[in-house]
Amino acid sequence: MTLMLNFLNLLLDGFSVILVIRVILPLLSMSRNHNTFTRIIYQYTDFILVPVQKYFPPMRINDISLDFAPLVILLVINVIQAYL
Repeated sequence: MTLMLNFLNLLLDGFSVILVIRVILPLLSMSRNHNTFTRIIYQYTDFILVPVQKYFPPMRINDISLDFAPLVILLVINVIQAYL
C-alpha cells in the first residue's frame, strides 16, 4: 500500500512540474506549436486545464492575461498530497 501511495505522490509531483513548465512557456514567448517539447507539454496538461478554464476563464487586464486554472489545479494537487 505504501509503495502505491508513494508512486501516486511521485506522479502528482511530476504533473505539478509539467504544469509549472506550462505556465512558464508563454512567458518565454513559446506558443503551443513552437517545437515538439511545447506540443508535448500542452498535450499533457490540456486534458485537465481546459475543463478547469471553463469555470475559471483567463482574465484579461489591458495587455495582461491572467490564468488562474493552473493555480487551482496546483492547489488541488497539494490538498490531495496532504491526505496521502
